[in-house]
Amino acid sequence: MLWTSFTIIRTKYQTKKEQAVTHAWKMYNSHLNRQSEYDSLEPWFKKNDELFVELIYAMSQCLSYDYDKVQLERDCYRPKAHGDYEQSQLNVLTGIEKVVSGERPLPMYVVNLPPLQGNESVDEKKAEPL
Repeated sequence: MLWTSFTIIRTKYQTKKEQAVTHAWKMYNSHLNRQSEYDSLEPWFKKNDELFVELIYAMSQCLSYDYDKVQLERDCYRPKAHGDYEQSQLNVLTGIEKVVSGERPLPMYVVNLPPLQGNESVDEKKAEPL
């Protein structure tokens, strides 16, 4: 729903007066696809928030609303739980990606060994291929 609303910007804001909105949208949209250019996600999120505020500010100015950037930054409603949930999902996906790409091993722990047969000790028992 939100993405659909933002894609309407390209068709809705076309006059010279509305160019600031289109430019802010292009900057924000371009940034959304640049996560890989950052060493960590914190600076990417910070820049993402800055560009989003620029976009909302440009829209408010175009629509003749009297908002300033500080007000838009601080009064924006974003529940902490939503951010925590998104971060958790991102951590899981990043971890899976590292394992699948071979960058990180998948740790495995043996919790229960089968009982030994006969009088064999652990050292005498040969490891069987999987």
